[in-house]
Amino acid sequence: MHFEPLHESTLPLLHAWLQRPHVAAWWQPTPALEELREDYFGAGADPTEAFVAWHEGVPIGFIQCYATSTSWAPPTVPPC
Repeated sequence: MHFEPLHESTLPLLHAWLQRPHVAAWWQPTPALEELREDYFGAGADPTEAFVAWHEGVPIGFIQCYATSTSWAPPTVPPC
């Protein structure tokens, strides 16, 4: 298994996952593809780091890395 940064080319995959009933229950309303593009790649994009998890060449999941606070770790440990 490995993780690859989310790319604009994988946004349709993320969008499709977010529309699945068991995921949509937690992500309401399901964002439009353009909203996802703006959220992750637009001018005011969130600094969250997003990744697609892959196993044997198959995308199997989505993870995010973000700091919940600027004071959560010692200064020598960069967030994410």
